[in-house]
Amino acid sequence: MRIAAIITISEQRQRTGDIPSSIHQLSRTLTDRAGYQGFDILGENLLSRTLHRIERITSLPPVILSEGAKPSAWLLPRASSGGTYVTACEKAAAEQIQQGAELLLLTRLNAYTDLDYQQLLEFHCQSGSSLTRVYAGNESLDVVLVNASALNGTVSEGKAPPLSRQRRFIYRGYVNRLRHPHEYCQLIADGLSGRCGLEPRGVEVSPGVWHAAGARIDRDATIAAPVFIGSDSQVAASALVRGTSIEKNCHIDCGTAVTNSWVVENTYVGVALEVRRCVVSSQTLFHLDRAVELSINDARLIGVNSKTIPFVSSLESFLWGASGYGA
Repeated sequence: MRIAAIITISEQRQRTGDIPSSIHQLSRTLTDRAGYQGFDILGENLLSRTLHRIERITSLPPVILSEGAKPSAWLLPRASSGGTYVTACEKAAAEQIQQGAELLLLTRLNAYTDLDYQQLLEFHCQSGSSLTRVYAGNESLDVVLVNASALNGTVSEGKAPPLSRQRRFIYRGYVNRLRHPHEYCQLIADGLSGRCGLEPRGVEVSPGVWHAAGARIDRDATIAAPVFIGSDSQVAASALVRGTSIEKNCHIDCGTAVTNSWVVENTYVGVALEVRRCVVSSQTLFHLDRAVELSINDARLIGVNSKTIPFVSSLESFLWGASGYGA
């Protein structure tokens, strides 16, 4: 059976009304590159992770659409007045059918799950339904399998197949809706502890400690599991990292302690700081317990990581001498 996939990248900015004003800036940071799907979490973004899982059942290259300002009601249950996205989705479906697709998988990426797509496919085929939607309890996960034959006369009209021919697939596994910074950090904690299928993309160099390619850890740094250190990231002398994910191309400087936090990619965290229960990105720090966001305008404290920081390099040389790093 030839199966095609249409993946919609959800536009999360439209939900800022549900988010406290104190975390609007962080929410914008996390959606700057087509939503959370573009940001690495434990070393790989969620769009890429989803593609790898979907490719196990599909036989045609997937189509990726951006939802834009308004979501679509076409097959995926959202109230909408239509618009450009609906047209693009209908066009993508028609093109996939023309290429021989007998079954379409449609999904909107607005949460993380451990959904087994092979199990979903088997359920759909065995049930004999023309359309299967995935639910966690009574809430839709925005995943649909639909027979191409059921779309005859519906794609061009923007209508869904008859409700009488739909079935529900009840998913009982892990779900994280990723609507708030707390949920991002919970996903990281669950991935590091093995409570969900979000595996760190690196080598487990010791129990509960993963290093990605090019990670550099000073011999005098302390790394306390569970921890993920992303590719080309650096942890300097006398730093402490515990229960934390440090994504790619980050720099944790001398004497700084980072505990139970998420350091977003390309972030520099300065000398002798204590970062506890925070999400840290360039110029922004969000404290999880106090739900307070701070804008940091001093790049010596928190900023964009660069390959060479003269102040830092000279301070390391003065305090610690030549540092030795090893993956």
